[in-house]
Amino acid sequence: MSNGGRYIFDALTLAVKSNASDVHFECGRAPIFRIQGLLQESAISDPITEEVLLSEIKPWLLPEAYEQLMAHSDVDFSYDFGETGRFRFAAYWK
Repeated sequence: MSNGGRYIFDALTLAVKSNASDVHFECGRAPIFRIQGLLQESAISDPITEEVLLSEIKPWLLPEAYEQLMAHSDVDFSYDFGETGRFRFAAYWK
C-alpha cells in the first residue's frame, strides 16, 4: 500500500496524534477531525484542492468506492491501520 500521497498521509499522521476517529476531507478546506465525538478543525492550515484529493485518495479506495466518488462527488469509507487504529473517512467536494 502506498501512503496515498503526502497531504493525506500527513493529515492521517496528525489524526493519529490527535486521537481522532474520523477524518473529513472537503475541497477548499483544511481537514476536519472527529475527536471524542466532536468535529474540530485540524492544525493543517492549507486547504485540500480537488486535484490533490482525487490524486491522493485513489490508492486508499477500492475501485467501487473511487467510482462512487467520481459519480457522486463524495465517498465514506473506513481503513484499518492495525494497532494504530481504524479510521472513518469522508471525502467530498461541492
